Amino acid sequence: MHVYTTKLTVTLSLREVREVFDDPFKFAGVSGHINLLMGLRPQDGKAFFFDQADSPPTRFRASFLLETPKGQTVTYFGTFEKVQLPSFDMISYKGVEDRRRFEFQIDISLKETASHGTTVTFSAVTNFHVDFLSRLTGKAPSYYMGQHIFEQHFIPYLRWAEAAKRSQDVVKLTLVFERS
Repeated sequence: MHVYTTKLTVTLSLREVREVFDDPFKFAGVSGHINLLMGLRPQDGKAFFFDQADSPPTRFRASFLLETPKGQTVTYFGTFEKVQLPSFDMISYKGVEDRRRFEFQIDISLKETASHGTTVTFSAVTNFHVDFLSRLTGKAPSYYMGQHIFEQHFIPYLRWAEAAKRSQDVVKLTLVFERS
């Protein structure tokens, strides 16, 4: 089991950061390693296409793309879900591979800073149950999923969002009328 926790403060508002982490489709897209294939009904777990839902699902049939030490990409299938929490400032996701070879839980805590920015606390617990043969043949994933997703995917994405916001915040004066 690998546990990873870190904090990052960004100049984006709480609302702007929440939009990235709160939407399972955005979360999966930015992660680069989670592909949401179909929704899963909460009552019976049956899969359905997204056009058959009246509201966005929170539980999904998903594929997970991971890289091995030899640079091969391995695809696993399983479930991915946004865990409903009672707190508005906490967002949580969990994923489980079909044969339970790995599972993970990612918790994100958001807190507005005094300077109207946001502090993101990102915590991931990843548990791989990879057999000896997979390790020996180099087919076991080569990195800690939560740490990789946050450091190599979410941090750059948030930094780019900050840069885009700064460029929008620049006030440009336009001469409308001049008299001499």
